[in-house]
Amino acid sequence: MLIYIKISLFALHVTVILAHMHPDFRCSHVPPTPEQVNHVWLDNGNFTPNWETNDESSIPSAPQTTTRSRRYINPKGTNKAAQQLEIGSSMDSNSPVSTQTSTSTSTTSASIPESLWNFFRKFERPPSQPLGGVPSLNEITGQQTQERSATPQLHATSSLGNSPHDLVPMRIQVYYDASVYLLDKKKLKSINETVMPSVVRFFEDVLLIRREYTIDRFRISRRCPNNTIYYAKDVVGLSRPYCMDRCEDHAVCGEMIVPKEHLSACSYCNTTSRRCTTNYSSEGKGAANTQLLLYVSAKQTVRCKRDQTIAYAAHCAQDTKTDRPVAGHANLCPNSISTDPKDLKALIATVKHELTHVLGFSVSLFAYYRDGNGQPLTKRESTPGPIPVDPRTGYAKWSDRVIRRVVRRNWITGEGPIDKEVHMVVTPTVVREVRRHFNCSTLEGAELEDQGSDGTSMTHWEKRLFENEAMTGTHTQNSVYSRITLAVLQDTGWYVANFSSAERLDWGKDLGCDFASKSCKSWIDERRSKQLSIRPFCDRVKGELLQIACTEDRSSKAVCNMRYYKDPLPGVYRNFDYLENTSEQELAHFGGSVDLADYCPFIQEFTWQVQNVTVRGSRCDLGGNSIESEKNAALEHYGPDSRCFEHGKRWEQRSCVYKRHWHHFGAGCYKFTCSGGHINVIVGNHSYPCYYADQIIHIEQLVDQWLYNGTLVCPACDKICAPNKCISYDKQLIDQIVDLNQLQTSHHSHIVCSAAGASYLKQLLAINLISLITS
Repeated sequence: MLIYIKISLFALHVTVILAHMHPDFRCSHVPPTPEQVNHVWLDNGNFTPNWETNDESSIPSAPQTTTRSRRYINPKGTNKAAQQLEIGSSMDSNSPVSTQTSTSTSTTSASIPESLWNFFRKFERPPSQPLGGVPSLNEITGQQTQERSATPQLHATSSLGNSPHDLVPMRIQVYYDASVYLLDKKKLKSINETVMPSVVRFFEDVLLIRREYTIDRFRISRRCPNNTIYYAKDVVGLSRPYCMDRCEDHAVCGEMIVPKEHLSACSYCNTTSRRCTTNYSSEGKGAANTQLLLYVSAKQTVRCKRDQTIAYAAHCAQDTKTDRPVAGHANLCPNSISTDPKDLKALIATVKHELTHVLGFSVSLFAYYRDGNGQPLTKRESTPGPIPVDPRTGYAKWSDRVIRRVVRRNWITGEGPIDKEVHMVVTPTVVREVRRHFNCSTLEGAELEDQGSDGTSMTHWEKRLFENEAMTGTHTQNSVYSRITLAVLQDTGWYVANFSSAERLDWGKDLGCDFASKSCKSWIDERRSKQLSIRPFCDRVKGELLQIACTEDRSSKAVCNMRYYKDPLPGVYRNFDYLENTSEQELAHFGGSVDLADYCPFIQEFTWQVQNVTVRGSRCDLGGNSIESEKNAALEHYGPDSRCFEHGKRWEQRSCVYKRHWHHFGAGCYKFTCSGGHINVIVGNHSYPCYYADQIIHIEQLVDQWLYNGTLVCPACDKICAPNKCISYDKQLIDQIVDLNQLQTSHHSHIVCSAAGASYLKQLLAINLISLITS
């Protein structure tokens, strides 16, 4: 679930407001939770499994919720089609179809003849677990008989591996609910022609799936009445799930009723005959040639009205043999869908974020992760089989091979050192990538978010450490899909990621173990004591002059998101011992505007507003953010080839009449190229070479009788260019050459005015012209 947060500038002031038109959101993803499902094992001496019928008379119709399932081919190769194995878990409790849950022995036994009760062993999940239900998947995993299909279904039978022959591309099918077609034409066109195709194409390009996990055709399982599933062993001793006497007649995935052609056959046991059967006359044709079925709706639900939500999603079916999520839903909130081109990238990023939860990055799926050999990382009594629910979390209990609790000793806060408990993803690929990213060989894993609601905490990366990574709990600027998120998808055991498609994450890059394992207050204090920059954090309190900086990835101009809170912040989130022009009593009221980042202030992109109307944003790569020429005080250029460069000093404009200084200063957007082993920054009609980091470029240009004077600070070449485009230069030699060139060319930038006019204006306006050439 996505909530927008925005920094906007009003009359040269910075404030935090809520709005949906800006690409900042909080994801309150509400993952499916294990429901109150009763699992009952039947005594095979009294129930006979594996017989079938096409008689629909014994399958009464009833409202349904759904469970997770899989279908298997009969091991003896007879014409008996696949039997069903179901394991309960839950779906969104806000589903439009109500669910019925059995929570006590007496309730369940009432639906079963007393004479049979002694043959049952009953297992109940804790009655405190939330109500809900997840529909399940039926998969055909071998060659079908001619009676069932004229086309053989081919599957690899070798052990799991990583060779190209073991992997196939991910395939996603999108099914739209009728509500999508009720959107206005612009929104429908954007969703259907741009947003969803872009998201699907991204995941199909970035993920491969193990051939053993592919699905030729699958169906969503029908629900058992009273949420009670009964298991009987087949002839080879494998437990099969059945309903008692009948199945429900439909399934729901999120906000969408599953089409009947996607429904499975009904498997049930008859209490009179004591025989169990699967009735294939009720079976739909299923979905073919896909590895993920995504149901998309566009309903203005109650959840859409909370906190400016623009979308939410969750998985709603898992393959029981491999536990892989194979179906999910995404609801796009109609009132929050923007058709403004400036918002398109953010909308696509939002849907990618939500689909990542469906694919595996979810607190409800951690317990189902598998190792490289396809074996569950979390032990269970039987595989397939249900995993016990952890009463502390409400989700299936995961192993510490997936998530590990780590205690940080001597965690520095405004109240002194404390012991801080964090949870970290410790799967192998994630550990490798996060250590490489932070340049910290002892880091235990990737830290999970510890704040926010149930849909935010434990199911996103920690905001303080990963800021603009796509899978943090609140999106503040230019989300990037990094190697770390690809790593967690690969470590589910269900996919192999194409890491060459990962996007670059600059936040925290190579900052070491101190940054990755200590509080931001500790980082700020230590850096200040050494007179070093505290970036990526900041400590600027807004004043009359607005000082602008660049985001870590230089995609945008930005400001420090420090703000004043009416009430003092909790001591654990007080990150400063002093701030410029701030009294000691006021320190407790200052912190960053993003709570998930532990109130650590950082540089954040913003929008300009006039009378509460957004005029433009601060992203450099969007041409729509261009500044009117008469207000373009630093000769900026916005477009796809532009990045943010810091200014060495405050820019000024001079004419024969006026001198201009702008209230906002500090950085600007400029076009650049990467050639000759260095950056070339283009300002106005000139190109300036950047040979080394922190090199100062002096700019003096005459444009339309205005003399522009300022400086740019060069970033390191590899910050915005590919490393193979960069070479090292001798700093002293470069400085000598640059000084000589500036001396030879400085005479070209002068203002030409009449002597009389200049003299009069100089006296009238007390302007000290830097150059006056009389005619």
